Amino acid sequence: MNFEYYFDKILDFYNVSTIKELGLAIDTGASTISNWKQRNSITALKKKCRELGIYNEIFGDLNKIINIASEVNQAAKEINEVDIDETTLLLFKEAYQKAKNSDNIKGLRVYLMDFQEFQKVEKITINELKDLFENMLTESKK
Repeated sequence: MNFEYYFDKILDFYNVSTIKELGLAIDTGASTISNWKQRNSITALKKKCRELGIYNEIFGDLNKIINIASEVNQAAKEINEVDIDETTLLLFKEAYQKAKNSDNIKGLRVYLMDFQEFQKVEKITINELKDLFENMLTESKK
């Protein structure tokens, strides 16, 4: 998850541009917010958003894709198919977020629907899998 992306969403949500203004808006010290930012603490942002009742407004879209993936996993289990492992699920979420950030969700969907042939791979590193998803996004923009 990209801390800066969600931090910017919170700034936009409260229509503020500085840590000090955000602190006043959410009743949190500027030093605390600065600490979150230095640590890139998505967990702290999520916790505060839950407390403020704005979690869905800030993180909602990603939660929808997680819920959809969970439903797909459950359906696959029910028909005795192999479910999606956590690493692949996380990469799908990352690919979705990149497509969303580049305003190309439709391109990602089209590419995934067209992606019918898989090569058998015995071993693949996380970086190779990330490269594969990035190539998918690049190809979907063409």
